[in-house]
Amino acid sequence: MHTLTFNSEVIVINQLKHSRYSDLPKLWRANQSSFPIRVYSHSFSKYGIKLIYFTLHVDCLMLLKKINVEDKDILLIKDACNDFLKQAALTIDDFHIVRIDYCTNKRMANKQERDILFQTLHQCATQCNYLSGMSYDHGVYWHNRSRALQIYDKEVERIEKSESIRSYESDVIRVELQLKSRYIKDAANKLAKSLGRKTKNIGNPYRSLDFWVSVSREEEYLEALEKHIPHGDFYSLERANEIIDLSNITKSMKKKLKIFLLIIQTNGLDIASKEHRRNTINKYISIFSTEMNICPFTIPESLSKSTGIDFIANPFYK
Repeated sequence: MHTLTFNSEVIVINQLKHSRYSDLPKLWRANQSSFPIRVYSHSFSKYGIKLIYFTLHVDCLMLLKKINVEDKDILLIKDACNDFLKQAALTIDDFHIVRIDYCTNKRMANKQERDILFQTLHQCATQCNYLSGMSYDHGVYWHNRSRALQIYDKEVERIEKSESIRSYESDVIRVELQLKSRYIKDAANKLAKSLGRKTKNIGNPYRSLDFWVSVSREEEYLEALEKHIPHGDFYSLERANEIIDLSNITKSMKKKLKIFLLIIQTNGLDIASKEHRRNTINKYISIFSTEMNICPFTIPESLSKSTGIDFIANPFYK
């Protein structure tokens, strides 16, 4: 779990001093980004009426100063939010969640392997699980209007932003699933309606910290990664072919699998998907992962030859 974002109710500005949020502006601090819990205000006009609401942003990893959130940390996060808000006579229940960034962080100490891994992930499908994707030097990213999945080198991201690397970000590959406001609102309202509850924001149990902030729910959502990156370790094409040759499958299937890997390495999974039926692709990927422990995204030949790296253990499913 990385960040949590909550909003207050929307208030008419000239009524703010009479609302329960009247003391919230006092919690604003200079240099806010250096604090794990911070509050922002947003004002706008609607039908000529000036309105305001507040956003509470919680950086869980900065708060805990650790690489990943564990079950025992959830209460610490909630208590920290309430300790911060009690200065304004509020609790986290006076807010509703509008975004959550689930994440899992994996350490890979060898930077050269991290660089090669991300070049290898360029072979991923650009359209997957109703998300549109793109690749960049040190990451891959898929998104739509309600969700996003990002895998990136956290050290590189900090360096590119000219920010210092914290101890829990060193050598880290981050897998981050972002549930945006649209997704959370739709999911919460659907659940509330199914149980005959009101779909209001504040007081809706499905817009609360208690409902969304749990390690089990995070793990459930992060399973989406499997649709984008299959199980199995990363090999050079040459080594993968050697493993195929040593397997007990038929000669004709060995040939088909080798061609499949070559197409993916040369043109990516998108082209392989155009040349094979979905059931065939699923079958091939299943054989690779269950019988050979091979991820069908193979280390580019130029990189394996220039670096001598022909194997990278899959960091995502350890």
